[in-house]
Amino acid sequence: MKSVASVADIPAGATDVHLVESQMANYIFVTADAPTRTVFDTSGKGLQLDPVTHPDALVADEEGQFRFLVDGKPAAGVKVTVIPGEKKFREQEDAQELTTGPDGLVRIKWTVAGMYWISASLTDNHPSEPRASERRMSYTMTVEVPAP
Repeated sequence: MKSVASVADIPAGATDVHLVESQMANYIFVTADAPTRTVFDTSGKGLQLDPVTHPDALVADEEGQFRFLVDGKPAAGVKVTVIPGEKKFREQEDAQELTTGPDGLVRIKWTVAGMYWISASLTDNHPSEPRASERRMSYTMTVEVPAP
């Protein structure tokens, strides 16, 4: 099977074509003593984050809440993986596998202070390209969680 960069690259007369739309985003949030919410303004397209808890307000041993949206609406069933960094002194990865509820909300318990890698993914059948049969979306972010 040959991979193509765009719909225009599909050879004329091609058969057995399966188009998948992919949308991926990778974020690292940094503040300089003045966190804002404007960086979370949503476009209403694809998988996006609308945090209930601002990433700058995360604290170990406290729950953080993030809402994921698809096309501007709360997204149920988003698979969210949370992995603490700095594995050097741990015997296990300590990954959390979570899923958003009907309100698009996921609640994360920060087990230790440090950096965390968070990846959210969802596949649906609502691509913007009419010839595509599905849409795969992912949202990845790295956050810092300080000690209380």
